[in-house]
Amino acid sequence: MVVDNLEGISYRIVIPSRARSGMLRDNRGVWKYVDKDKHFLQVYVREEEYDDYGGDNSPVPLIRVDNEYSTLEKRKFALVSAHRDGIEFLVFLDDDIVVGFRKEEWPSKYCNKKEEVLSNEVFDKMLVESIGLCCGSIPLVGFPMRQVGFVLSGDNPFYKTQPIIRFACYHTPTMIREGLHEKDLGAPYMCDRFFQLSLLDKGYMTITNARYSVDDSGTGALGGCQVTRTVDLQNKSAMNLRERFPSRIELKTKSNGSWIGPRWDCKIKWSSFLQKTESKNLFNKIAFGKILGKFPSYGEHLFEVNL
Repeated sequence: MVVDNLEGISYRIVIPSRARSGMLRDNRGVWKYVDKDKHFLQVYVREEEYDDYGGDNSPVPLIRVDNEYSTLEKRKFALVSAHRDGIEFLVFLDDDIVVGFRKEEWPSKYCNKKEEVLSNEVFDKMLVESIGLCCGSIPLVGFPMRQVGFVLSGDNPFYKTQPIIRFACYHTPTMIREGLHEKDLGAPYMCDRFFQLSLLDKGYMTITNARYSVDDSGTGALGGCQVTRTVDLQNKSAMNLRERFPSRIELKTKSNGSWIGPRWDCKIKWSSFLQKTESKNLFNKIAFGKILGKFPSYGEHLFEVNL
C-alpha cells in the first residue's frame, strides 16, 4: 500500500469541520479518502457541535476547539499543537474536497471519478508526495484547483508560485520559527493565502504539484465558512491581505457564485516572487529526487497516475 511509505514519518492530518456532520456520516467529501486506522488524523469541531459529530463515539478522532475560532485561529492552533507534539509535517485539509489525478485525455486534464481515485490510491500518493517535497526550504506544498489546473503543464508539474488552498502540507518547525502561529490577518478568511504569501515574501519556496488536483463545493456551499461568511467580512479579509502585501496584490470585484451582491477579491502578482531569470517550475529531477530521497520505495508508484 502507498500509505506504508509513511511509516515512521512524523505527520498529522487536521480537518476542521463545521455544520457538516452529515458529510461525515454519509462518507462524502474528504471522508471518502481518510481512514483513522491508517492515517494520523484529527478532526477539529466546535465545542457546541461535538455531539453532532458523534462525541466520544465518533468514527474519527475529534478535537474540541473554541466556538468562536475562525479558520485562521484553527490553523494557528493546529501549528502550535503539532509543534508541542513533535509533529514535523502538518497536513491541513478542507472537509469538502474532491481529489483528482492528471489524465491528459480529459478536457479538464484531471480525473476525479471516485472509483479510479480510490483504486489508484490517489489521496495517499498526494500525501506521500507532499511530505516528500516539504522541508525547511519548501515549507508549504499543495495542489491546484481542478478549475485552473488544466492550464498547467503535466510535463513540468511542480510550480513555485501557484495558489495553494484546500490541501496544504506545512513544515511545522519552519512555520513556528517564522512566527506564523502568532500572526494575525485581522479578518477571518483568506488565511491559506496569508500563510503562503508570508512564506514567499520571506524568500521561501512553495510547491504546487499539478500531478493532482483538488475540487471543492464552492464558497457558497452549506456548512463550513458559509455559516459566517458575509460580503463585509470577505471584503475586510481581501483589504487586510492587500495591506499586508501592497506591492503583490491588487483588489478586484467578483460577483459569481451564490453571493448576494459583488465582493472584493485579491489579484495576486505571483510572478513577482520569482527572480527575473528564475524558472517558474522546480525541475522534475530535483522534485522527484526529493520525494525518492525521503521515500525510496515509492518509485514503483511515481508514474502510475500518468499512464
